[in-house]
Amino acid sequence: MQLLGHLIVRLVSVIFALLMGILAATMFLSLGIVRDVVDPAMQFHFDTGADGFLVPLFGLIASPFVAAAVMAPALLVIAFAELMRWRGMITNLILGGIVAVFVGWQQFLLDVNPPLSDGTLIVLLAAGFVGGFVYWIIAGRSAGNWLEDRRPRSEPEE
Repeated sequence: MQLLGHLIVRLVSVIFALLMGILAATMFLSLGIVRDVVDPAMQFHFDTGADGFLVPLFGLIASPFVAAAVMAPALLVIAFAELMRWRGMITNLILGGIVAVFVGWQQFLLDVNPPLSDGTLIVLLAAGFVGGFVYWIIAGRSAGNWLEDRRPRSEPEE
């Protein structure tokens, strides 16, 4: 029964950490979109502060779409990392990058001519690293702790 309680608490922290990681990765992507696409198109200048409100706005608008695309692969990777008890920061960064590249590759396969260039791969990896780092800060450092036996060990009889 105690294992079930630890599992429920862990699931809540994993889901929260995953959502915060997705939000952070989406904010990272929206920063690039606002600075490289929206600012030149709308002829904003950096001294106007237009990207100050556009980055969170684009991030909040895009995060449900990114979450819908990332949720299943990310949950599979998180479940595997939990069972293997992988707690390292580098491991979480690599797993986040792998999930981001996989999801981006799947999304670009829907196009007739997939434009997966080197720049696209770098941006996807960086967004995955950001999401993986935020996930590691919140929940990844204690991966697999709920699997450990927390009962006090009895003294051996003499």
